[in-house]
Order: sequence, then structure tokens, then C-alpha cells
Amino acid sequence: MMSSSTYKAALLVLLASIPTSIGVSTYYYQEQLTQLRNQISTLNNRSTGPLTVYVDFKSFNFTQGSQTSPNPAFCMPSNTPIVFWVKVSNAATDSSVTLKAQTMMQMQPYTANGLGAFVRIWIDDPGTVNPANVVGYNETTNPYMLPAASPNGSSPPVILKFSATSQGSAIAGSSGSPDNWITFIGFYYIYRGQAMGQTIPLTDFKTVNNYPVDC
Repeated sequence: MMSSSTYKAALLVLLASIPTSIGVSTYYYQEQLTQLRNQISTLNNRSTGPLTVYVDFKSFNFTQGSQTSPNPAFCMPSNTPIVFWVKVSNAATDSSVTLKAQTMMQMQPYTANGLGAFVRIWIDDPGTVNPANVVGYNETTNPYMLPAASPNGSSPPVILKFSATSQGSAIAGSSGSPDNWITFIGFYYIYRGQAMGQTIPLTDFKTVNNYPVDC
């Protein structure tokens, strides 16, 4: 049989090992949680050239009527003038990015059977808040300019507004008939002194007649 002194010594060794084990387990858990959060963050972002577009409930929003605080844009009222709010940052450290008036969104309904079914809206002035106060975008006098990123990460995010029925228009387009919509953004911008254009698939959203009940 194990003597009392031997038993106590073995118990002390076991107890001494417990904090180390817990520390290792906690460290492993924290590392896994950090990796998972980074993966989720990556899934919620879309990158095109120097730009990063954020797609989540706080970053892809809309206003209608005279709203001043936006709602998530993954479900919206159908056939209603709206303004999209889209969060974007510049990930490039070597240059700022200035958006040009050709920047636009294109929405294609699931039921589309021809080009005429698409809905297109162009970028608005940064001062636009809702369909009641749309200001036409002027890239010369009041452009969206995203400063270059720092070595520590992207530039502070900027909220882009989209609603104009044509380049520079002050009229808000409507959200379309009840449907699900595949959405793209075509960015046209000045980067490192040169004009560039890129298109990215953005997200899917739904329009309904009975908002928000049918969302």
C-alpha cells in the first residue's frame, strides 16, 4: 500500500499541475476563438482592389421616407424609394482612393428574365441621408476620399450612400417588386493617380409588400 507521506506527495504533484493545465486549455480556447472571429469577419467582408466592403447588420443598411437612422438592408419594403448605406474602407497603404461618379449598384431579381428587370442606382453625395434629401454626387466638389491605410490596418470606414437614378441625380430610385435580389457594386475610382474600375458581388436581400412583417 502507498504510505501516507507518499500519497500526500503524489497529491501535491497533481494539484500543482492543475493550474498549468487550465492555463494551457484557456490559451488554446482563446486562440481558437480569435481565429473563429477573424474567419467570421472575413466572411462578412468583400474586397476589391484597395477597397474593403463590410456586409453585416451594422454596415449594410437603408433609409426610407425621412428616416435619419438606418435599418439593416437584408429585408426592405418593395417599390419604395430608398437610400442604401454601405460601409467601406481603404486597405491600401500606398495611396488614398477617390470615388468617381460612375460608381453604382446593380440589383438582379431572382425572377429576372431579361436586362430590363435589373435595378441600377448610382452613388449619392456624402450629405445624403434619406430619399427626401438626396444630393447629387459631384466628384470634383465633394468626393468620397478614403485615406490610405496605416501599417496597423485599414483606414477609418466611410459610409457610402446609393440611391440616384442616374449619375449625379438627386432623385432616389425604388427598391423594386417583391423578390430576392442578387446585388453587385461597380466601383470606379482614382488610385495612385490612375482611374480604375472593379465590380464585386455584394450580397442578397429581400423586398416585401408587408414590411417588416414578411421579412
